[in-house]
Amino acid sequence: MCLAVSAFVFLNASGKVLSGHGLDIAQIVWSRYLGGFLLMAFMFMPRQGLRVLRTRQPKLQIARSLLLVASSLLYFQGLSHIALPTAAAISFTSPIFITALAMPLLAERVGPRRWAAVVVGFVGAMVVIRPGMEGTHWAVSYIVASTTCSVLYQILTRRVAGQDDAATSAMYPVVLGTLVVSAFAFFEWSMPQTTLDWVIFASLGIFGGGGHYCLTKAYEYGPAAVISPFNYLQLVGATIMGYLIFGDFPDTMTLAGASIIVVSGLYIAHREGLRRRSAR
Repeated sequence: MCLAVSAFVFLNASGKVLSGHGLDIAQIVWSRYLGGFLLMAFMFMPRQGLRVLRTRQPKLQIARSLLLVASSLLYFQGLSHIALPTAAAISFTSPIFITALAMPLLAERVGPRRWAAVVVGFVGAMVVIRPGMEGTHWAVSYIVASTTCSVLYQILTRRVAGQDDAATSAMYPVVLGTLVVSAFAFFEWSMPQTTLDWVIFASLGIFGGGGHYCLTKAYEYGPAAVISPFNYLQLVGATIMGYLIFGDFPDTMTLAGASIIVVSGLYIAHREGLRRRSAR
């Protein structure tokens, strides 16, 4: 899980660096999905071949893949304008809203304590976003839209879990992501200008694909209630990278809102762990 968190921090920082050096968002996302596809194909296809793409839920697999692609495009678009810690803090509201939508979309029971945590997390998000206040960057809306797509993606992922193999669910987003983004990535293509830019550009797929693979293995080996809290280390990593590379440091409001979001998310993970142990 620590490897996954580190990979995602480097992925987001790399995308922000490349967008600042004139590369189009679509080609950044294209490199991320192409590299992820090559990595997944290397891991799964030698043993399973094209059987890895067989699914009992083709519509859900396509829908969740398109949602993840949209989330990536929107996130990197927003990240090109706002600081890494701010984007990370907003994106970490996803567990809160997944909990809120679990009852209507997944028919899961959500108790009053988790509903209270959802409300508290929403307040934290409003502290970070500060809608209508002076100084709020318009690009925050891209991160909010990206998080919405990510929430729906994760809900659909829960729907297909148990019906399709984990390798199938891992392959569909990278295959469709590569195909979809390839359709328009070359319209505004800009060549990386330096050797370092080329290295960063080529590493996007390794960070993205490798991060998701490590994430999958972490949840395979450890209980979600133990593993999930490590996600919030991304906030620490994003703050460090943002300061070292871009000279950005979150202001007091962002730190306060991020703290509220983290506490709310950790409490939801704790209650989820208790609920699952009780069910077993």
